[in-house]
Amino acid sequence: MFKALAHRTEKEIIILDPFWSEDTIEPLRKQGQDDDLLCPVCRQPVLVRAGNKKRWHFAHKDLSNCPLKHESPNILQARTLLYSWLKSKLGERVTIEKHFPKTNLPRPIDCYVELSEEQKIGYWILERGIRDRWKLQRTLSSLGISIIWVPLINMLKPDDKDLEAVYLTPTERDIAFSSDFNQLYSTVDSAVSYVDIDKKTVITLRGLACIHLPQKYAFDAKLETNLNEMLFFPQTGEFVHPGEYEQLVALKEKSKEQERLRKIENLRHMNFSNTKEHATYKEDFIPKRPPSSTFQKKEKKESYNYIEQPYPCEICGTETANWSTLDLKSNTCICSSECLAKSQENKGG
Repeated sequence: MFKALAHRTEKEIIILDPFWSEDTIEPLRKQGQDDDLLCPVCRQPVLVRAGNKKRWHFAHKDLSNCPLKHESPNILQARTLLYSWLKSKLGERVTIEKHFPKTNLPRPIDCYVELSEEQKIGYWILERGIRDRWKLQRTLSSLGISIIWVPLINMLKPDDKDLEAVYLTPTERDIAFSSDFNQLYSTVDSAVSYVDIDKKTVITLRGLACIHLPQKYAFDAKLETNLNEMLFFPQTGEFVHPGEYEQLVALKEKSKEQERLRKIENLRHMNFSNTKEHATYKEDFIPKRPPSSTFQKKEKKESYNYIEQPYPCEICGTETANWSTLDLKSNTCICSSECLAKSQENKGG
């Protein structure tokens, strides 16, 4: 474990923090020897283990009654990596081994981020599948904490015969998450991110889709980045690979522009259709005259003469025959797409 409580003050002490070094560790070591350091979970005395071979940590004097006695070395290693990464991004808003008394959580939350009273994020590391994940998720939800599942790379089972497919356990299928960043690579909104503790990287599979029930899944993108280079997305707390945020912003701007142009085009079609209907309605009330080939040709030419005539623009006042829309009631036009957009904005306002 990497967190202890000072017995007298209840102050949390995280031995992974940069403050603790060869120059500062001796007073903390003395506190442990004097039983002034406690485990946050079982409240039993702990000692400082700050040697040269293993990562510094706290160790129970008597571990028999603590639920942390079976913690996996792989989870402990992943916890240190995740904590260091989050600490570099968010500073004091991050803590490790967050314990909530009087809950049914099997262990403290590996890493915990509190961005505000409304936004709390818990990172839960997985070395293998867990059957009570829904119970765990409900507990965290009741505490107002959104959960980010962090499976380790040993859970990832690639298909040796298909480099773009993997086999997912029920746990992996359940923890696959939706993300705006998935749309950069696929129309399938499903992804899983793994942590490789040996290489210190994050591997994300985006666009996961089942191709053979129940466990074989294809993916549209596989991304791998050093953990220190990964970005933190504050809206969700998810891992973001370098360049993804900029690509997503560009994609949203492009979609927004395409939607704007589509609306203008629809307005142009709608106004042109209304103009044709108005012209037809007006022609229906032209008095009938004796049939004459000469007269009929003249009538036809006069009926459609408005198409070639210039009209003043309602918006900018320019008189032009190259108009976008025409109002025969007022004998005015709208001359361009820009003026058309302004006209619609004025109507909306």
